Amino acid sequence: MYFKLTFQAPCEYYGNCGGCSIQHIENHGEYKFSQLKKSLEVIKTEFILHPIFQVAQKSRRRVSFKVENNRLSLNKARSHHKIAIDHCLLLRNELNELIKPINKLLKRTTSQITAVNMLSSDSGVELLFIAKETSNLADEQLLSNFASQNKIARIAWQTKDQPPYMIIQLSPIQIKFDNVNVNLPINSFLQVSNESSNLMSKIIAKHLEEGKQTLELYCGCGSFTVPIANKTQANIYAIEGSQEAINALNKATNNNSFKIKTSVRDLYQNPLSTSELEDYSQIVINPPRNGAGPQIRQIAKTKKVKRVIMVSCSVENFIRDSLSLIERGFKLTEIYPIDQFLYSKHLELVAVFLRCA
Repeated sequence: MYFKLTFQAPCEYYGNCGGCSIQHIENHGEYKFSQLKKSLEVIKTEFILHPIFQVAQKSRRRVSFKVENNRLSLNKARSHHKIAIDHCLLLRNELNELIKPINKLLKRTTSQITAVNMLSSDSGVELLFIAKETSNLADEQLLSNFASQNKIARIAWQTKDQPPYMIIQLSPIQIKFDNVNVNLPINSFLQVSNESSNLMSKIIAKHLEEGKQTLELYCGCGSFTVPIANKTQANIYAIEGSQEAINALNKATNNNSFKIKTSVRDLYQNPLSTSELEDYSQIVINPPRNGAGPQIRQIAKTKKVKRVIMVSCSVENFIRDSLSLIERGFKLTEIYPIDQFLYSKHLELVAVFLRCA
């Protein structure tokens, strides 16, 4: 396929900012799809590769900025240096509109702030300031005033290797999963867009059998758990390494009729054993970027698990984990590529594996 190069990239920061490395390719979605097909050639079995789905611009709801010279910045292309930006084509409008006000705020703070994480929830924006020292009274007052003036739902603070803590909260940070409101802990993980999260939930629910014992690994705050429970009426055992995330999921679902049981466990350091997995006929797993090698190897050795749905944000690690399942009798049947990281080389994948008879 021919890929047209354009030297009029839509973003003025292209070439300096390292975030959108393929913005110069006009049909970049097709380019990513072709690269994915090449990478998947190592999997020597037939499967359905669905067309790529691309999210819209201005849909990204979370971002991590570095702070350089009291300005929100991103890494420069092929460099450890930073470039300050005033707007981003990918971010939701409410996040873009805060960049300049935050830059003015940073010039007034006395602490050495190194990064700012932004999250746009259904109920408002959360800002997490990451600094080299704990917050002082003057900066806390400054941030509280900023929250009130700019209608920020929550502002939090974090120092290196320490849990974040709240400076001010004017309203809960909430996300709605299938009409269930979940109050998010500070700096919660979410898929980068609401659009892609909803699509993945629908794909997962579509490929699960109704009413079956279902195990969900790396469940987070329940972005897939709640839709799965709602659509499949399954008994779900959801496991996550963060106590705060599990607390949020439990609180949100306690007043509902969902059959959800939860626990906290580090699945990389302490994966479920083969015997623990045999109680479940189907498994949903959504590991971090480095994959879930130890847990996947245990799943591969099971006999009673008949269906695995894997979500992955790393094609390389997805292939590694897929081969572990295929070598032990699973068949890869379908892959759904989702381009929620526009203009970058990254792809999100949702894949279905079935145990061969």
